[in-house]
Amino acid sequence: FFLAFFIDLLCIMKDSGVNTLYFTTLTIVGVVALVSMFYPYPPELLERIKGTWEWSDMPTPRLLHCLKIIFISFICHCVVHFLCRCCFKLFFERYYTLPWPERITLSEKVLSSIHGFVLGTSALNLLLVKQVWSGDVFGRFPVILDYLFCFSAGYELYDLGTMILQDYYNDDPKLKNENVFWVHHTSMLFGYTIAMFKRKMGFAAVVMMVTELTVLPSNAHWYFKAFFARDTRAFHFNQGLRLWCFVFLRLFTAPFVFIAIIMNIDQFWYDEDLVTKITAIAIVFVLGVMNINWTKQMISLYGKRVRLRDKRRAALEALAQQSAESKKEA
Repeated sequence: FFLAFFIDLLCIMKDSGVNTLYFTTLTIVGVVALVSMFYPYPPELLERIKGTWEWSDMPTPRLLHCLKIIFISFICHCVVHFLCRCCFKLFFERYYTLPWPERITLSEKVLSSIHGFVLGTSALNLLLVKQVWSGDVFGRFPVILDYLFCFSAGYELYDLGTMILQDYYNDDPKLKNENVFWVHHTSMLFGYTIAMFKRKMGFAAVVMMVTELTVLPSNAHWYFKAFFARDTRAFHFNQGLRLWCFVFLRLFTAPFVFIAIIMNIDQFWYDEDLVTKITAIAIVFVLGVMNINWTKQMISLYGKRVRLRDKRRAALEALAQQSAESKKEA
Protein backbone atom coordinates (compact mmCIF):
# COMPACT_ATOMS: atom_id res chain seq x y z
CA PHE A 1 0.00 0.00 0.00
CA PHE A 2 2.73 2.47 0.98
CA LEU A 3 4.69 1.66 -2.17
CA ALA A 4 1.67 2.31 -4.39
CA PHE A 5 0.92 5.47 -2.41
CA PHE A 6 4.53 6.61 -2.93
CA ILE A 7 4.30 6.11 -6.71
CA ASP A 8 0.89 7.78 -6.87
CA LEU A 9 2.28 10.78 -5.01
CA LEU A 10 5.16 10.91 -7.46
CA CYS A 11 2.68 11.30 -10.30
CA ILE A 12 0.43 13.99 -8.83
CA MET A 13 2.71 16.09 -6.65
CA LYS A 14 4.26 19.33 -7.81
CA ASP A 15 7.97 19.56 -8.45
CA SER A 16 8.74 20.68 -4.91
CA GLY A 17 6.78 17.74 -3.51
CA VAL A 18 8.64 15.25 -5.72
CA ASN A 19 11.95 16.74 -4.63
CA THR A 20 11.01 16.56 -0.96
CA LEU A 21 9.79 13.00 -1.30
CA TYR A 22 12.92 11.88 -3.17
CA PHE A 23 15.48 13.47 -0.86
CA THR A 24 13.60 12.29 2.25
CA THR A 25 13.55 8.75 0.89
CA LEU A 26 17.22 9.02 -0.05
CA THR A 27 18.07 10.06 3.51
CA ILE A 28 16.09 7.19 5.02
CA VAL A 29 17.70 4.65 2.67
CA GLY A 30 21.14 6.05 3.52
CA VAL A 31 20.53 5.68 7.26
CA VAL A 32 19.19 2.14 6.87
CA ALA A 33 22.19 1.30 4.67
CA LEU A 34 24.59 2.45 7.39
CA VAL A 35 22.74 0.35 9.97
CA SER A 36 22.93 -2.67 7.65
CA MET A 37 26.63 -2.11 6.96
CA PHE A 38 27.48 -2.07 10.67
CA TYR A 39 25.02 -4.75 11.74
CA PRO A 40 26.74 -7.19 14.15
CA TYR A 41 26.30 -10.61 12.53
CA PRO A 42 26.24 -13.54 14.96
CA PRO A 43 29.70 -15.17 15.22
CA GLU A 44 28.40 -18.52 13.97
CA LEU A 45 27.53 -16.93 10.61
CA LEU A 46 31.12 -15.76 10.15
CA GLU A 47 32.73 -19.11 10.87
CA ARG A 48 34.14 -21.24 8.08
CA ILE A 49 31.44 -23.48 6.63
CA LYS A 50 31.80 -27.19 7.36
CA GLY A 51 29.17 -28.90 5.22
CA THR A 52 29.99 -30.16 1.73
CA TRP A 53 28.26 -31.03 -1.53
CA GLU A 54 30.31 -34.15 -2.23
CA TRP A 55 29.03 -36.28 -5.10
CA SER A 56 29.75 -39.48 -3.17
CA ASP A 57 27.02 -38.91 -0.59
CA MET A 58 24.40 -36.84 -2.41
CA PRO A 59 22.10 -35.34 -1.32
CA THR A 60 24.00 -33.86 1.61
CA PRO A 61 22.24 -31.96 4.43
CA ARG A 62 23.96 -28.75 3.34
CA LEU A 63 22.77 -29.14 -0.25
CA LEU A 64 19.18 -29.74 0.87
CA HIS A 65 19.44 -26.73 3.18
CA CYS A 66 20.66 -24.51 0.30
CA LEU A 67 17.93 -25.76 -2.05
CA LYS A 68 15.33 -24.98 0.62
CA ILE A 69 16.63 -21.41 0.98
CA ILE A 70 16.61 -20.91 -2.80
CA PHE A 71 13.03 -22.21 -3.02
CA ILE A 72 11.85 -20.00 -0.14
CA SER A 73 13.62 -16.97 -1.67
CA PHE A 74 12.03 -17.61 -5.06
CA ILE A 75 8.53 -18.03 -3.60
CA CYS A 76 8.91 -14.92 -1.40
CA HIS A 77 9.99 -12.81 -4.39
CA CYS A 78 6.98 -14.04 -6.39
CA VAL A 79 4.59 -13.33 -3.49
CA VAL A 80 5.95 -9.81 -2.95
CA HIS A 81 5.71 -9.17 -6.69
CA PHE A 82 2.05 -10.25 -6.61
CA LEU A 83 1.34 -8.02 -3.59
CA CYS A 84 3.00 -5.03 -5.29
CA ARG A 85 0.97 -5.72 -8.42
CA CYS A 86 -2.27 -5.75 -6.39
CA CYS A 87 -1.33 -2.47 -4.70
CA PHE A 88 -0.55 -0.78 -7.99
CA LYS A 89 -3.82 -2.03 -9.51
CA LEU A 90 -5.84 -0.76 -6.55
CA PHE A 91 -4.20 2.58 -5.85
CA PHE A 92 -2.47 3.63 -9.07
CA GLU A 93 -4.90 4.93 -11.69
CA ARG A 94 -2.40 4.87 -14.57
CA TYR A 95 -1.65 1.18 -14.10
CA TYR A 96 -3.97 0.00 -16.87
CA THR A 97 -2.61 2.57 -19.32
CA LEU A 98 0.86 0.99 -19.18
CA PRO A 99 1.88 -1.74 -21.62
CA TRP A 100 2.05 -5.26 -20.18
CA PRO A 101 5.88 -5.38 -20.02
CA GLU A 102 5.97 -2.12 -18.04
CA ARG A 103 3.31 -3.41 -15.66
CA ILE A 104 5.63 -6.31 -14.89
CA THR A 105 8.61 -3.97 -14.56
CA LEU A 106 6.66 -1.72 -12.20
CA SER A 107 6.67 -4.41 -9.50
CA GLU A 108 9.95 -6.04 -10.55
CA LYS A 109 11.87 -2.84 -9.79
CA VAL A 110 10.74 -3.07 -6.17
CA LEU A 111 12.22 -6.56 -5.80
CA SER A 112 15.34 -5.49 -7.70
CA SER A 113 15.90 -2.64 -5.25
CA ILE A 114 15.46 -4.88 -2.20
CA HIS A 115 17.83 -7.50 -3.64
CA GLY A 116 20.47 -4.92 -4.56
CA PHE A 117 20.25 -3.23 -1.16
CA VAL A 118 20.59 -6.49 0.80
CA LEU A 119 23.50 -7.82 -1.26
CA GLY A 120 25.36 -4.51 -1.52
CA THR A 121 25.19 -3.52 2.14
CA SER A 122 25.93 -7.08 3.32
CA ALA A 123 28.99 -7.20 1.06
CA LEU A 124 30.32 -3.91 2.42
CA ASN A 125 29.73 -5.16 5.96
CA LEU A 126 31.74 -8.35 5.35
CA LEU A 127 34.52 -6.61 3.42
CA LEU A 128 35.05 -3.36 5.33
CA VAL A 129 33.56 -3.80 8.80
CA LYS A 130 34.01 -7.49 9.63
CA GLN A 131 37.03 -7.84 7.30
CA VAL A 132 36.33 -11.55 6.96
CA TRP A 133 39.06 -12.08 4.37
CA SER A 134 41.79 -10.08 6.09
CA GLY A 135 44.99 -12.11 5.76
CA ASP A 136 43.35 -15.01 3.89
CA VAL A 137 41.73 -13.88 0.64
CA PHE A 138 40.91 -17.31 -0.82
CA GLY A 139 40.81 -19.64 2.15
CA ARG A 140 37.64 -18.52 3.92
CA PHE A 141 34.02 -19.26 3.06
CA PRO A 142 31.81 -18.18 5.99
CA VAL A 143 28.39 -19.68 6.68
CA ILE A 144 26.59 -16.43 5.85
CA LEU A 145 27.55 -16.78 2.17
CA ASP A 146 25.27 -19.81 1.82
CA TYR A 147 22.35 -17.63 2.91
CA LEU A 148 23.32 -14.62 0.75
CA PHE A 149 24.08 -16.67 -2.37
CA CYS A 150 20.89 -18.74 -2.04
CA PHE A 151 18.80 -15.62 -1.41
CA SER A 152 20.31 -14.05 -4.54
CA ALA A 153 19.89 -17.25 -6.57
CA GLY A 154 16.18 -17.24 -5.73
CA TYR A 155 15.95 -13.65 -6.93
CA GLU A 156 17.86 -14.43 -10.15
CA LEU A 157 15.42 -17.24 -10.95
CA TYR A 158 12.48 -14.94 -10.23
CA ASP A 159 13.97 -12.18 -12.38
CA LEU A 160 14.61 -14.59 -15.26
CA GLY A 161 10.90 -15.44 -15.04
CA THR A 162 9.91 -11.77 -15.26
CA MET A 163 12.23 -11.31 -18.24
CA ILE A 164 10.55 -14.22 -20.02
CA LEU A 165 7.12 -12.68 -19.37
CA GLN A 166 8.29 -9.25 -20.50
CA ASP A 167 9.59 -10.63 -23.80
CA TYR A 168 6.46 -12.76 -24.26
CA TYR A 169 4.15 -9.73 -23.98
CA ASN A 170 6.45 -7.46 -26.01
CA ASP A 171 5.79 -7.53 -29.76
CA ASP A 172 8.63 -5.17 -30.64
CA PRO A 173 11.96 -7.09 -30.94
CA LYS A 174 13.89 -3.87 -30.26
CA LEU A 175 12.29 -3.54 -26.82
CA LYS A 176 12.99 -7.08 -25.66
CA ASN A 177 15.55 -7.72 -22.93
CA GLU A 178 19.11 -7.51 -24.19
CA ASN A 179 21.22 -10.66 -24.32
CA VAL A 180 23.65 -9.15 -21.85
CA PHE A 181 21.06 -9.44 -19.05
CA TRP A 182 20.51 -13.13 -19.78
CA VAL A 183 24.28 -13.67 -19.68
CA HIS A 184 24.56 -11.67 -16.44
CA HIS A 185 21.89 -13.66 -14.59
CA THR A 186 23.12 -17.01 -15.90
CA SER A 187 26.72 -16.29 -14.97
CA MET A 188 25.63 -15.23 -11.48
CA LEU A 189 23.76 -18.51 -10.95
CA PHE A 190 26.67 -20.54 -12.30
CA GLY A 191 29.13 -18.63 -10.13
CA TYR A 192 27.04 -19.13 -6.99
CA THR A 193 26.79 -22.86 -7.69
CA ILE A 194 30.53 -23.35 -8.18
CA ALA A 195 31.43 -21.14 -5.20
CA MET A 196 29.11 -23.02 -2.82
CA PHE A 197 30.06 -26.45 -4.20
CA LYS A 198 33.80 -25.80 -3.92
CA ARG A 199 33.54 -23.52 -0.87
CA LYS A 200 36.00 -21.26 -2.67
CA MET A 201 36.24 -17.72 -4.10
CA GLY A 202 33.85 -16.21 -1.57
CA PHE A 203 35.95 -13.04 -1.54
CA ALA A 204 35.66 -12.51 -5.31
CA ALA A 205 31.91 -13.12 -5.27
CA VAL A 206 31.32 -10.71 -2.39
CA VAL A 207 33.39 -7.96 -4.05
CA MET A 208 31.26 -8.29 -7.19
CA MET A 209 28.10 -8.17 -5.04
CA VAL A 210 28.90 -4.54 -4.13
CA THR A 211 27.93 -3.56 -7.69
CA GLU A 212 24.30 -4.43 -6.93
CA LEU A 213 23.91 -1.13 -5.05
CA THR A 214 23.84 0.66 -8.42
CA VAL A 215 20.35 -0.70 -9.11
CA LEU A 216 18.90 1.72 -6.53
CA PRO A 217 19.51 4.98 -8.47
CA SER A 218 18.90 3.12 -11.74
CA ASN A 219 15.47 1.97 -10.60
CA ALA A 220 14.69 5.46 -9.29
CA HIS A 221 15.61 6.79 -12.74
CA TRP A 222 13.15 4.37 -14.35
CA TYR A 223 10.33 5.46 -12.03
CA PHE A 224 11.05 9.15 -12.72
CA LYS A 225 10.82 8.55 -16.46
CA ALA A 226 7.74 6.33 -16.18
CA PHE A 227 5.81 8.88 -14.11
CA PHE A 228 6.73 12.05 -15.97
CA ALA A 229 8.92 13.61 -13.28
CA ARG A 230 11.89 14.44 -15.49
CA ASP A 231 11.69 18.20 -15.02
CA THR A 232 12.52 18.07 -11.33
CA ARG A 233 15.68 18.72 -9.40
CA ALA A 234 15.40 15.22 -7.91
CA PHE A 235 15.54 13.62 -11.38
CA HIS A 236 18.66 15.53 -12.35
CA PHE A 237 20.35 14.88 -9.01
CA ASN A 238 19.59 11.18 -9.39
CA GLN A 239 21.21 11.21 -12.83
CA GLY A 240 24.48 12.35 -11.27
CA LEU A 241 24.11 9.91 -8.36
CA ARG A 242 23.57 7.04 -10.80
CA LEU A 243 26.66 7.99 -12.80
CA TRP A 244 28.98 8.16 -9.77
CA CYS A 245 27.57 4.93 -8.35
CA PHE A 246 28.47 3.17 -11.60
CA VAL A 247 31.92 4.76 -11.67
CA PHE A 248 32.88 3.89 -8.09
CA LEU A 249 30.91 0.67 -7.53
CA ARG A 250 31.09 -1.04 -10.93
CA LEU A 251 34.11 0.22 -12.82
CA PHE A 252 36.78 -0.84 -10.31
CA THR A 253 35.37 -4.05 -8.79
CA ALA A 254 36.65 -6.56 -11.36
CA PRO A 255 40.13 -4.96 -11.53
CA PHE A 256 40.21 -5.05 -7.71
CA VAL A 257 39.54 -8.81 -7.77
CA PHE A 258 42.26 -9.39 -10.36
CA ILE A 259 44.70 -7.31 -8.32
CA ALA A 260 43.88 -9.46 -5.27
CA ILE A 261 44.54 -12.58 -7.35
CA ILE A 262 47.91 -11.23 -8.54
CA MET A 263 48.94 -10.25 -5.00
CA ASN A 264 48.06 -13.76 -3.78
CA ILE A 265 49.06 -15.61 -6.95
CA ASP A 266 50.82 -18.45 -5.13
CA GLN A 267 47.76 -19.32 -3.06
CA PHE A 268 45.40 -18.92 -6.01
CA TRP A 269 47.49 -20.87 -8.52
CA TYR A 270 48.69 -23.77 -6.39
CA ASP A 271 45.92 -24.18 -3.79
CA GLU A 272 42.88 -23.83 -6.07
CA ASP A 273 41.74 -26.56 -8.46
CA LEU A 274 41.44 -25.99 -12.20
CA VAL A 275 37.62 -25.63 -12.23
CA THR A 276 37.71 -22.95 -9.53
CA LYS A 277 40.46 -20.99 -11.28
CA ILE A 278 38.81 -21.06 -14.73
CA THR A 279 35.35 -20.24 -13.35
CA ALA A 280 36.58 -17.36 -11.19
CA ILE A 281 38.65 -15.73 -13.93
CA ALA A 282 35.95 -16.21 -16.61
CA ILE A 283 33.02 -14.88 -14.57
CA VAL A 284 34.92 -11.92 -13.12
CA PHE A 285 36.18 -11.05 -16.61
CA VAL A 286 32.67 -11.27 -18.17
CA LEU A 287 31.08 -9.22 -15.39
CA GLY A 288 33.96 -6.74 -15.53
CA VAL A 289 33.43 -6.18 -19.27
CA MET A 290 29.70 -5.68 -18.64
CA ASN A 291 30.44 -3.17 -15.88
CA ILE A 292 32.77 -1.22 -18.16
CA ASN A 293 30.18 -1.11 -20.95
CA TRP A 294 27.38 -0.08 -18.58
CA THR A 295 29.53 2.63 -17.01
CA LYS A 296 30.46 3.88 -20.46
CA GLN A 297 26.75 4.11 -21.30
CA MET A 298 26.06 6.03 -18.10
CA ILE A 299 28.84 8.52 -18.89
CA SER A 300 27.50 8.96 -22.43
CA LEU A 301 23.92 9.48 -21.23
CA TYR A 302 25.03 11.93 -18.58
CA GLY A 303 26.99 13.92 -21.16
CA LYS A 304 23.92 14.14 -23.42
CA ARG A 305 21.57 15.23 -20.65
CA VAL A 306 19.75 18.55 -20.75
CA ARG A 307 20.29 20.47 -17.53
CA LEU A 308 17.28 21.57 -15.53
CA ARG A 309 18.09 25.28 -15.79
CA ASP A 310 18.39 24.92 -19.58
CA LYS A 311 14.98 23.26 -19.69
CA ARG A 312 13.45 26.05 -17.65
CA ARG A 313 15.17 28.72 -19.75
CA ALA A 314 13.82 27.10 -22.92
CA ALA A 315 10.34 26.95 -21.41
CA LEU A 316 10.45 30.65 -20.47
CA GLU A 317 11.66 31.58 -23.94
CA ALA A 318 8.86 29.57 -25.53
CA LEU A 319 6.33 31.22 -23.21
CA ALA A 320 7.68 34.69 -24.04
CA GLN A 321 7.55 33.93 -27.77
CA GLN A 322 4.00 32.68 -27.47
CA SER A 323 3.02 35.81 -25.54
CA ALA A 324 4.62 38.04 -28.21
CA GLU A 325 2.74 36.25 -30.98
CA SER A 326 -0.51 36.62 -29.10
CA LYS A 327 0.03 40.39 -28.78
CA LYS A 328 0.74 40.69 -32.51
CA GLU A 329 -2.47 38.88 -33.37
CA ALA A 330 -4.39 41.13 -31.01
